[in-house]
Amino acid sequence: MDPSQDIVAVTLREGSLQVISDDEARHNIDKEIQHLYESIRALKSRRNMHSPISKLPAELFATIFALSREEMKSRAKPWRWIKLTHVCRQWREMANNFPSLWTSLPFDRPRWVTEMVKRSQTARLSVNADLSSRTWLQDASFESLQNFLGCHLSRVQDIYINQVTAEQLATLFGDLPSTSVPHLRSLRVIESKPANTTPDVFIDPIALVEKCLRDTDSLKRVEVACMVPGWDSALLRGLTHLTIHNHGIVQRPSQGQLISALRRMPSLQLLHLHGIVLPKYESSATTTVSVHLSKLESLLLTDTTLEVGNFLGQIRFPPTVRIHLECTGWPRTRSDFSNVLSYLRGLYSTPQSTNPMFRSLQITPSQIINRPGQISSPLTLQFTAWTSFSESTDPAGRFLSLPTTPPSVVLSLRWYSHLESPIRRDEMRNVLTDVCQTLPCQSLAVLALESNGLFGEIEPDTFIHSLGTQPELHSVHLTGNVVKPFLLSLSSAEHGQGPSTLNLPHTTSLPSLCYISIRRAQFDPSHKAGLPIDTLYDYLKRRAELSVGLDRVDLEECVYLSADDVAVLDEVVTVVWDNVEVECEEDLVEYEKDL
Repeated sequence: MDPSQDIVAVTLREGSLQVISDDEARHNIDKEIQHLYESIRALKSRRNMHSPISKLPAELFATIFALSREEMKSRAKPWRWIKLTHVCRQWREMANNFPSLWTSLPFDRPRWVTEMVKRSQTARLSVNADLSSRTWLQDASFESLQNFLGCHLSRVQDIYINQVTAEQLATLFGDLPSTSVPHLRSLRVIESKPANTTPDVFIDPIALVEKCLRDTDSLKRVEVACMVPGWDSALLRGLTHLTIHNHGIVQRPSQGQLISALRRMPSLQLLHLHGIVLPKYESSATTTVSVHLSKLESLLLTDTTLEVGNFLGQIRFPPTVRIHLECTGWPRTRSDFSNVLSYLRGLYSTPQSTNPMFRSLQITPSQIINRPGQISSPLTLQFTAWTSFSESTDPAGRFLSLPTTPPSVVLSLRWYSHLESPIRRDEMRNVLTDVCQTLPCQSLAVLALESNGLFGEIEPDTFIHSLGTQPELHSVHLTGNVVKPFLLSLSSAEHGQGPSTLNLPHTTSLPSLCYISIRRAQFDPSHKAGLPIDTLYDYLKRRAELSVGLDRVDLEECVYLSADDVAVLDEVVTVVWDNVEVECEEDLVEYEKDL
């Protein structure tokens, strides 16, 4: 008889036989199984202790966990790293024993906050609350943040609240008692401005937060957006980083307010002022040097040409500062950026060993046409310059390209121009020439020109007139219809004449040129922007005859270019071609869709 079929079990207890039920028997067996499972888990843990990875120092594990946490943050999945603590008991215990891993609190997951505050022990905490997330529609998330600030504000080292309304900000900080925050190092408040917001409902976030904070000597970074800052605030003192975004229609600060605030920041390294933040330009005001920002490393200004130029006249900083200026010329100034360029010319002409010499330059024009029949449109020329370049080598040879590091200068000049006006071409020529003669770019190694149509309006000799001979220029990258005027400029040919009239002087421009990259060019001679392939061939051949021939030409996504054309060019220079043959720009669009 199969024992498993017994309906009762007999056990020996204290020397006597006892009959137990099936349920009790199963319960006893389950307990034994559980005991065996625990024994197996204990054995597996002991076995894992002898694996190489388990012998790594706990501090190294903490570093790995921290790196994983930062990686997940960059992927907008900040809490995925916690899955590492589910791998084994050892990893979980080690993570729990490093308080610094639990300092970034997930307020969009309120039930986690209490536990993570406990695990952080006495470590300094970071508040990162993005109220634009759908989870913040739940009251529990906002209440979690509000309760935390009321209990643990003194432990906070970073505050970042994004897309917060004025009412929410007042709720969070309005009733908080004055609290000592000796560890607070950064404060970022980005307001979510409703569409119907009017200037009279703007609040001063700095003043609202300031009344809750004491002992803020460690505060070094402040960023506010869509809000009016209080320029006399004690929080705007001793900063190293100040960023203000203000695109609302609000009153500008006075010159005295802004300059006085900057004087209280002698160690300022980054100053980014977007929108209506600069003092209003007054033609009758006298220009004097008001503040010297000797520690400044990065400056960004976005405003009208007059306001940017006026503010630049009030400050001084080293020529090595990374500069990003976005200037808009209104009808009063149009394409006249002389006040801004005059300051830059003086900055870079100072005889100092630290003055930059730009080695890479990118010029990109753009325009905005929103509707058919539009008479005028904003036109922008953007100049981006670096003091370095990138070097690459592939089987076809060596070439230089734009670096991937942050640029030294970004100069975006925007003005309104009549689409059919005859002075439009002159405006572009003058701006291009003025900027190239202002920036220290006489020894470029890399030049990149990109165009969506505007450079086709420029006379061919404009480029050589603006850039000069460039004795060290090695690589040129051309995109769009800039190919035709630029190569005609190099060939010293008059616009519209055929290839037989090319006259390359014996002392040629760009004597060190070795590489040209041509992308999205039009080679159909019947097209307005079309460059006949014979023109390119004659230019390359003439350079070779003068012993200044190119090493390589790259052709990519070009229109009206055939294998026969490439074979002709290959007679005088090494050609790298993507083998794309299309007869019109519409075919190129379809080709890209297929890719």
